[in-house]
Amino acid sequence: QVVVSFNFLKVGKLRKVFFNYCQYSSRYQRYLDGENPNTFNPAFSNGSIMDIGFYCLASAVALFGEPKSVQATASLLASGVDAHGVVVMD
Repeated sequence: QVVVSFNFLKVGKLRKVFFNYCQYSSRYQRYLDGENPNTFNPAFSNGSIMDIGFYCLASAVALFGEPKSVQATASLLASGVDAHGVVVMD
């Protein structure tokens, strides 16, 4: 992180940064087969953004500081957790 932060100074003003983390869940087929594993159960506060999206969000905040505004949208599964989502921080 220190190396990345230091090198930002050499690049100049950044206008847009895109962080992406995708992973097909090994439990998704079980969900499709009618099971409700914890990964897709809203009682456990799960979903893609809470599970793996955190890594992108934490990295962005560590590098750029707390955002002034946050907007998010998600595609929800029938169970109520997000299958995937987008978070825009300014």
